[in-house]
Amino acid sequence: PAPPNGARFPSRTSRNSPPDARPPLRFPAHGAATTMCGIAGALGLFDGDVVDALGRSARAMAHRGPDGFGAWTSSPVAAEPRAHFEHRRLSILDLSTAASQPMRHTASGVVVCFNGEIYNFRELRLELEREGATFRTSSDTEVLLESYVR
Repeated sequence: PAPPNGARFPSRTSRNSPPDARPPLRFPAHGAATTMCGIAGALGLFDGDVVDALGRSARAMAHRGPDGFGAWTSSPVAAEPRAHFEHRRLSILDLSTAASQPMRHTASGVVVCFNGEIYNFRELRLELEREGATFRTSSDTEVLLESYVR
């Protein structure tokens, strides 16, 4: 039988999530409940002070992404509009460093900084492979990136 009100996890909620949200994930290696990666970013005109503040923010989120850290800046020139992202990684699907973020698509240069899970990424990956795509990771992030580029 379907849960009441269409909730997928009616008896498994956290204090910060609606009744149909997924429960916090627990990983023995991390020793605590962890629900998501951490992302900090800025868009526009900003100087090194903002980049430093984003670095401090990412370090403060280390508990959210204990498996890795990455940063990306679209341009080193502070006098032009740019983007800067910092990412704390919680490895779930692909534990290799090849799936680290921010992730860059080699051919196009497109960069993604992603937090989430694509539940049907395996089916999407097969479809993309039939269209000629090749993958270097087993992550859903790379499937998202390849889908966007196409």
